[in-house]
Amino acid sequence: MIARGARLAFLSLEGCRLEHSAEPALYASRLTTPALFVGDAVIISHSKSEAVRLQGARLGQLLAPDATLRSAGGSALNARALQVEEMAVLAGLTAVGAGDMATVRLAGGHVGSLDFSRAVLRNDSGPALHAAGLQIDQEAYFADDFAAHGDGHSRQSTCPACESLAACCSNQST
Repeated sequence: MIARGARLAFLSLEGCRLEHSAEPALYASRLTTPALFVGDAVIISHSKSEAVRLQGARLGQLLAPDATLRSAGGSALNARALQVEEMAVLAGLTAVGAGDMATVRLAGGHVGSLDFSRAVLRNDSGPALHAAGLQIDQEAYFADDFAAHGDGHSRQSTCPACESLAACCSNQST
């Protein structure tokens, strides 16, 4: 699905299944919308492309509870420079990526609050989460068995709230 540069009243892909053999299954760079809903969705790229590209998107809310994102050779979620005014809910997210780009890329973004409760991020050949320069206005939740497995290493985090993203996600694995 291509929504690159689109301005929409809202976008709901709840419960949908999107797959692509050569490109991101959801290509929404520079998307502008008050709400993007992808809860319970399954989004898969069978190539070196990311499954979801939200690079530079401007959202009011990102709601992706219990979504599954997979890429055979790249990031599951590329959200570099993503701007979310209110909340980014990634609770229960399952994200699997591959390669030296992180499974979930939030670098240079800005969110009101971030919820990674129950999320599982995996990358056996690179980092699981890259969030350098991410600004969080309110709180970040990494509770209820959040786990990130990157570069063949793993560590689980059960902190109820983190003072900074780096506290939970230092280096390549958390």
